[in-house]
Amino acid sequence: LCTGQCIVDWPPFIVEDGDDFDIVANKGLDKDLLDTIDYGSNNQKQATWNRWPLYYYKGEIGDTTKKNGAMCQGVSMNGNYWWVLSPNGDVNYTRKAGGPTVVQDKALATVRLSDQKQFGDYYLTAGDGVALYMFEKDKFVKSNCFDNASNSDTCATDWPPYLATSLTDELKVIANDVDPKLLSIIPRFDSASSTTTYIYAYNGWPLYFYKGENGATGNAKSTTGAMCQDVDMNGGKWWILLKDGNINIEDDKDATEPKVTKSWTDEIKDFVGSIWDTITGNNVESLKTKIVALASVAMLILA
Repeated sequence: LCTGQCIVDWPPFIVEDGDDFDIVANKGLDKDLLDTIDYGSNNQKQATWNRWPLYYYKGEIGDTTKKNGAMCQGVSMNGNYWWVLSPNGDVNYTRKAGGPTVVQDKALATVRLSDQKQFGDYYLTAGDGVALYMFEKDKFVKSNCFDNASNSDTCATDWPPYLATSLTDELKVIANDVDPKLLSIIPRFDSASSTTTYIYAYNGWPLYFYKGENGATGNAKSTTGAMCQDVDMNGGKWWILLKDGNINIEDDKDATEPKVTKSWTDEIKDFVGSIWDTITGNNVESLKTKIVALASVAMLILA
């Protein structure tokens, strides 16, 4: 999918048959995440990490003064966004060193934790305190909640997405609150209208309000709780998120402990696996050599 000028700007990480990859000690790298896929017509192999094809940026190779960081993290080039991968294979969506801006006024935060515990713990809200929800039918960095006149689905009307104006909007948090590394903005493509908007996400989950709580129906905003926790609407369940990015499916408002489900690592593996199978036809030659350190190696995310 990266061809033409793309591979000039982002040279693929090519390995030769018989290459012996050396592991860099104390990096927490899992050798099972390294593999290869066929590349080009000359029997070349491109390295992959947790099934993501790996690339360099042309301005960061061949110059030792530029090997001290991923300077192109989160940039939009060649029709896609480019991100680094974590040692455990997760995509790192933090777009700049230091992460989101820290603000003093919680009302200015993009997301923050609720003022009170409900359903066993504090939960994610917007800066104004209105509860934010995730949708059971969403996938890894992919929103599946849209209005659809053909089947009378009013998902996006009932659950207004928490929209940004672009992928480069400034993210804001307050100190010692949410985990800034988990906050991001992702594209949201509506196939019915062929339009792309941008939605805030936390730990990869697109974020939504409920229309009766965020003032969308003309009522006053509700900041007193997540009244729609665990409801089943528009084809799936809606749940609140915890500080660590996990989903709280507890349905008792007065519970003393949250009920956590669905590891996002499993969601990532399922999604990446589906992309991998699409690209390779599930015909992958296992790499039986050691692991390479992947410092500052960029990868292409299929938005």
